[in-house]
Amino acid sequence: MKKRIDTLAYDTDTAKKLGDWYNNFAPNEFEYCHEALYKKRTGQYFLYGEGGAMSNYRKPVYGNPGSWEGGEDIIPLTREEAQKWYEKASNDDEEFAPDEVYEREFGQIEKTDEMVDLHVKISQGAFRKLERLVQAQKASKQDIIEQLIWSAD
Repeated sequence: MKKRIDTLAYDTDTAKKLGDWYNNFAPNEFEYCHEALYKKRTGQYFLYGEGGAMSNYRKPVYGNPGSWEGGEDIIPLTREEAQKWYEKASNDDEEFAPDEVYEREFGQIEKTDEMVDLHVKISQGAFRKLERLVQAQKASKQDIIEQLIWSAD
């Protein structure tokens, strides 16, 4: 897609695509939305988005007030806005917004997972099962609980 905004031209064919984000709807559904972050050769970032009639990219149907159809658009972004968009996209699906691209564009990823003390009571049966898992996996209780939590997506 090509678009001129003020005096600047944006073109998805000539810019470098950095990452994609998709919602969980199929392209033929009204809620479908896809966004892609691009960087121009001049260093400017922009977002290309497309979506169905119930997405942020919807357009009014000409001659039919109150009706909407799918559409597409280009939105210029500052470096900070592009970085925030990329962080969200990477958190949603690292496959479409890889960490390597983030680090190349925006710098080293900060690891902010500091440990938190958690005190909980569980049943004796659950505790015995946790102990068996510790023995079988040769892992700590903390590691087993974190694995369980992270696998719950």
